[in-house]
Amino acid sequence: MIISQLKGGLGNQLFQYAAGYAVAKKWQTDLKLDVLYLHNRSKRSEFFSYRNYALDYFNISAPIASNKEILSFTIPMTMNRKLHHFLCKLMFFGKVYPEKKYTIDEIPCHAYMIGYWQQPTIFSTYLPDLSREFSIKKDFISSPTD
Repeated sequence: MIISQLKGGLGNQLFQYAAGYAVAKKWQTDLKLDVLYLHNRSKRSEFFSYRNYALDYFNISAPIASNKEILSFTIPMTMNRKLHHFLCKLMFFGKVYPEKKYTIDEIPCHAYMIGYWQQPTIFSTYLPDLSREFSIKKDFISSPTD
């Protein structure tokens, strides 16, 4: 299973989905989405813009990952930030794949992806599939009024 962490606005979420989709297709495994970062409204920098999950408008096939699935890869942020990052490095080495340390080719079939992954070459092989995934749901298309 591949879990892709979503954060940022619509464009970032589309890139994160596309990268996770490409890795999941490569390994013929499931893709699930982690939206916990988007739901977290804890205090951050004064310049931080909170974002909502923005992929509801599209015909994406990946479901939202359950808390149990996410916890199989990560540790929840319920403690001191430095201690949290230390424990993540210590306990989950090899399961979490941040974009800053790994290329898309280094991600195995059971991974949690963190990053923005904004290189189109990552998912160029799957553009026909992604154009179907990113088509707008009919529910959100308004019909012209007479």
